[in-house]
Amino acid sequence: MKKFIIIYSIASFLLLIMVIFISSYNSYLSRIIDIYDDVSHTSAQSGDFDNYLALQTNYFQKISEVTSEDYQFSIYLSLGQSDASDLYQLSIYVLPINEVLYATNINDEDDQTNIIFTNDENAVLYALNEDDEFSGEAISYGIETLGFYYATLELNSFYQIHIEVLDYDGQSIYQTAYNYQNYLDINDETTMMGFDDETFDQMVDFNTYVIPGILSNVLVYLIVDILLGSGIYLYKKKSKKL
Repeated sequence: MKKFIIIYSIASFLLLIMVIFISSYNSYLSRIIDIYDDVSHTSAQSGDFDNYLALQTNYFQKISEVTSEDYQFSIYLSLGQSDASDLYQLSIYVLPINEVLYATNINDEDDQTNIIFTNDENAVLYALNEDDEFSGEAISYGIETLGFYYATLELNSFYQIHIEVLDYDGQSIYQTAYNYQNYLDINDETTMMGFDDETFDQMVDFNTYVIPGILSNVLVYLIVDILLGSGIYLYKKKSKKL
């Protein structure tokens, strides 16, 4: 029986480490998702996407913001990093401010919503509904889940960029052009900085939102482990007497 106790204890300890590791990862990931959900819904309610950008990039600058009868169109230039290289991007956020038609099902085949970036030669640089990430998905479903939808173009060279937004029915609801001639100036007073590690850690609030999930899972595991181990031990002890 001593051999069983030793083997079971070692196995239980190893499983406990695994439970702690998996629980830590899942609890942290769940908190990150909650933060993005909270920020996105706050952005949709306020019409201010600064914090949404601050979560995803190092520096950003609002280029323009235009309001029509039914929508608000906000355009940002941002600077992030990809594989240790600077990544410059141009983004447009489309926020409905009145009742508009949009997809309430992600597989809505009637949805013709799109955001298209083209150059001076009318060559398509990026089209949101042609992105493999959203293949077969209704673009305006973002209004259902986030309260808005958006598209981001990676900037690889200087050029005149034309942007067009199409609604659910495929009608053009916004057109504009942006002359990309200079890199984002991080020292410009209108340039804002994304959340640093300290700010992000405060938002995550590990002690309040992550640790309780870990402790809950560990407690459940220990209860099951003790009950299972005790059951096996008593069964073996009874069998040995027989």
